[in-house]
Amino acid sequence: ADRSTWIADPDFFEVPVKAMLDEQRLRDLHKQITPGRAMELVETPPLQTEAPCGVSLPGVGGTAAYATGDCLGGYVVATESVNLWFGSMVIPPGTGILMNNVMDDFSRKPGTPDAFGLVSSRINQVEPGKRPASSSAPTLVMEQGKPVAALASAGGPRIATSVFQMALNYFDHGLNIRQAL
Repeated sequence: ADRSTWIADPDFFEVPVKAMLDEQRLRDLHKQITPGRAMELVETPPLQTEAPCGVSLPGVGGTAAYATGDCLGGYVVATESVNLWFGSMVIPPGTGILMNNVMDDFSRKPGTPDAFGLVSSRINQVEPGKRPASSSAPTLVMEQGKPVAALASAGGPRIATSVFQMALNYFDHGLNIRQAL
């Protein structure tokens, strides 16, 4: 709920981080968690799994994420997405590059779901120069100025929680990077 209500471009909106991290508030939220059981799912509209030309597509997708490092300490972490099938369906002449349709990350009409069923608020509406709230979370974890972990995930609205879960598994639970995934 916080994500849909409070996440927006910090150059346009003061995100109430201190209030969101208030100890009592976090304790109250923690009480809502039942160990070993997922919370109730919220019904969301189904995603489009058919191309505009009527071709059936296997499942959903459109995002690739990778994280890699070498023996010299060089790391690359990236997330690439066209968002929905065939992105914006626009290929600039002579490029062969399919443009994305990540403008869907903005709130077109606050209170109504986007293509992934996420309902965002007015603070994420389109404005000149504004960045949309995004699920993309390529993460390079640094310790004393040196990279110690590279994390990335595909999965639309599940990306941020997936990356967070990997970090918890690796740093807090002591799993190796393969197990943490």
